[in-house]
Amino acid sequence: KFNPYISVEGRYWNGNKGFDAWGLYLKPIYPVSDAFDIYGLVGYGNASAAPEEYNDISLDESELQWGLGAAYSITDNFAVFIDYVELYNSDVGNVDWSLDTWNLGVTYQF
Repeated sequence: KFNPYISVEGRYWNGNKGFDAWGLYLKPIYPVSDAFDIYGLVGYGNASAAPEEYNDISLDESELQWGLGAAYSITDNFAVFIDYVELYNSDVGNVDWSLDTWNLGVTYQF
């Protein structure tokens, strides 16, 4: 977090059925109050899925990713957040793929 309005964030997801994804994001932040922020995520990442789990269609694509979220600071160091991130949305072969995720988590700031 460079200042109250901008940070950089890296994320990694490892899900069931051979799915994984990663992304590096610029995170613009709007501090609604001292404890509550809303934010966006925009960056670049990769999403992949095992073909044997998805009708023999292989996905291993890198592209623009984006998201929206909110965070509430419990203390100066701990916060909880919820956000939505679109990891991939395009055609692979004749299939329209859309991979997105809802995330609920805790962050610790040094």
